[in-house]
Amino acid sequence: GVSVETASDGREAVKKLFEADSSEFDAVLMDIQMPFMDGYTATKQIREFDNKEIACIPIIAFSANTFEDDKLKAYEVGMDDFIEKPLDIKKLISVLSRFWKTEE
Repeated sequence: GVSVETASDGREAVKKLFEADSSEFDAVLMDIQMPFMDGYTATKQIREFDNKEIACIPIIAFSANTFEDDKLKAYEVGMDDFIEKPLDIKKLISVLSRFWKTEE
């Protein structure tokens, strides 16, 4: 029941979110190391959007770099959580479920 849209790099991710309707995306799984613009820079730019609904979208870091400094930097730039590579689907679902909108 989840739709996924991909971006090939940080610039494309920022552009897609900038052009998105407020209800189009529920969360972002942001790779840290990407060409042209890394995930840290992309997150900083997203957090500065005028559209506050998009600017506040949950952003989950996704990286093979799992040292505490890497995690700390992710939180410092405004990411909401951190998932290590290789991807563990159960962990991904657990993290995303905290941010999913549910109807009451």
